[in-house]
Amino acid sequence: MADEHIVETYLDQLGYKYSLVAYGMWKVKSDDVDNIIVSFTAPLVVIRLKIAAVPSGKDVTRLYEQLLRANTELTHGAFALEDGHIVIVDTLEADSLDPNELASSIEGVAFAAATMFPRLKGLL
Repeated sequence: MADEHIVETYLDQLGYKYSLVAYGMWKVKSDDVDNIIVSFTAPLVVIRLKIAAVPSGKDVTRLYEQLLRANTELTHGAFALEDGHIVIVDTLEADSLDPNELASSIEGVAFAAATMFPRLKGLL
């Protein structure tokens, strides 16, 4: 079974710049996205990226519809709502984690943010 040490080893092997946020949690930089959070909580490794705050005092029906539609285009993860923010979240099974899977997830989340945010920006 993978543990927090394996996750950090994979981040090193893959050449990511990262900083330890807390035990089992890292802030990872991928290209132009520097706030991807990778966390290990057995039995999962969770990749999370905060995109934007959900607008308050505004009808967000179209925004939510676009987020659901955008989910069908993502290769890794999904848009979700968390504590009043829009996030992209991907979960991986720690038992079968390998470096390529971790890299694909991190890059998929970063790519989703880069490609989907411009489409959502006008709704925020």
